[in-house]
Amino acid sequence: MLEIIKEFGLIAGLAGLGVGLVLYLFRNIISKAVLDNLTKKQSFQVILLFMAFVWSLSVYSIYIYSKSNNTSSFSNQKNLLKEILVDTIGSYKISGIIEYDKEERKIFTTDFYRFEATNRNVFKVARPLFDYQWDLRKGEDSRKDFQIIQGHGESARCEIIKWNNSNPNGITIQARCDQIRKTLERKPGYVHCKMKGPIFKISKAQKNIKEITGILTKKRDESIDLPENFKSFEITVSTFNGRTIKASDNYQDELIKIELVGRKLIVRAIQ
Repeated sequence: MLEIIKEFGLIAGLAGLGVGLVLYLFRNIISKAVLDNLTKKQSFQVILLFMAFVWSLSVYSIYIYSKSNNTSSFSNQKNLLKEILVDTIGSYKISGIIEYDKEERKIFTTDFYRFEATNRNVFKVARPLFDYQWDLRKGEDSRKDFQIIQGHGESARCEIIKWNNSNPNGITIQARCDQIRKTLERKPGYVHCKMKGPIFKISKAQKNIKEITGILTKKRDESIDLPENFKSFEITVSTFNGRTIKASDNYQDELIKIELVGRKLIVRAIQ
């Protein structure tokens, strides 16, 4: 039973000790020494009175315990709020621009115009648009994306792409031209060829970064990781005394220090 009283004390302090002690008295003293000498009616009245006393004491103990905890919690919250208000200098927001590779890819048809010869193969090189390249980045798998288109002609045909003689800046096409034979007239064969395939270019582009915000305090340095490939940044610090500080590079005054280390922007309050 003493262990139970101890547990009550650990959980609820003095209030718990009071409840535990009353329960101990009820079990070990009244139930043995008193109730044996009373009538049933008197015993019932004593038990009822004792239960009312225990209930009242329990409620009061809980009230005292709760009030003590609430007071302590409120005090802690008050101290925390006071610390925040005293140590906080202001707020900051960071904007900026990042640079990234932008890819443009499209299907392009180049016109070789007229292939003309007599009984031989003819080769021409297809060039992509200015600043573009033929998209051969997948190696041999890229070849299925290209197509030769044959137009009008006589005694000639558009044949194959000479991949061994091709690169992203130029693709070689082979056409076969024979001789046109009409009665006594002999002329070179000719054919009109085109080639269709994907071209691409990669250029530098810029876009705004997502705005970063935070609180600046005296006791803690703010370390902000800027995005990869950032081009520029601007930080705006708004203090609680009405000052506005803007910086796009390392900066220091009597209030704050702003330092860029690699991609990490460090904002420090000067105490």
